[in-house]
Amino acid sequence: MRYWILADGDKGDQSKEFFGDKVVRITGRNELGNLSRYASPNAVAQALRGKYREEFKTKNPSNKATLCFNFAHEIKVGDGLFLRHGRNTLLGYGVASAPPGRKSLSGEATAYFFDNKSHPYHHTIKVHWLKKGKFFFKSLFPQNFIAPRIDNEATAYLRAMGLVSGPNLIEPGQGDDVPFDPKGIGDARERISRTIAQRRGQKSFRDALIAAYGGRCAITGCNVLDVLEAAHIYPYRGPKTNKVTNGLLLRADLHTLFDCGLIDINPVTLKVMLVPELHSSEYGALHGRTLRTPKSQSQAPSREALQSRRTEPPLPHAQLRAKLQSA
Repeated sequence: MRYWILADGDKGDQSKEFFGDKVVRITGRNELGNLSRYASPNAVAQALRGKYREEFKTKNPSNKATLCFNFAHEIKVGDGLFLRHGRNTLLGYGVASAPPGRKSLSGEATAYFFDNKSHPYHHTIKVHWLKKGKFFFKSLFPQNFIAPRIDNEATAYLRAMGLVSGPNLIEPGQGDDVPFDPKGIGDARERISRTIAQRRGQKSFRDALIAAYGGRCAITGCNVLDVLEAAHIYPYRGPKTNKVTNGLLLRADLHTLFDCGLIDINPVTLKVMLVPELHSSEYGALHGRTLRTPKSQSQAPSREALQSRRTEPPLPHAQLRAKLQSA
């Protein structure tokens, strides 16, 4: 899963429109045309100098060029997007969606599309917004915070926005061979270094899930290993929760929706369930799909762990929990 942070327009006044239209846009730079045609940030910089001569007569266009290039070429379907205002406020978080008319949900597909017909600002990415509000941070974002990846900071931001109830990160090691019991697990999260967990802990748990699920997403069957992630069913509570039976191999965007409580698995039927807000989205076709399980039943997802998500959901969103529980 990759994360990016974008500003709410050049004048900082576009957030309501972005949320209403379910998009994020570059508010300007229309004269560049379709950004997909530029092969590098340097090519964008040259075009900026040519199209906006007065603006960049004495100013270096490299930051703007990087923003435009990343927006069109680097942000993929399923990536997490934070919307910021100024240097210390986040306004929302969402997941980049497929452009209109594109059915592919692949995390390798770029999310950008050039819309020169329906809106004055042409450079656009569709977004399924999961959280809106004002979230203030004491530490300021860097002054030149232009469309960077923020993978290391993302968990802290998601937690502050109420989208992650705990570290939800993986410690090195898979745990022992004792059968997983969600009722008997102590909370070891406070003594786990988030940095070490991010750097080293993902691999062994993920490798075990890749082997169990044959290298395919448990929901979609996607076999692109670069976009498959290890998701905990019962939230991370130390190394004993790093069991194959407490995990699902999910495509990155589905992992985010699963952690956010917007996708769930019925513990009896193993059917995929979506909250109603997602039924009309490109994810709607996944509702009711049967979960793919490992060939070995000893590695199948724990139904007790799946049930525990209904009594101890991952997010403090009572409304979403109620919708899932009534499904």
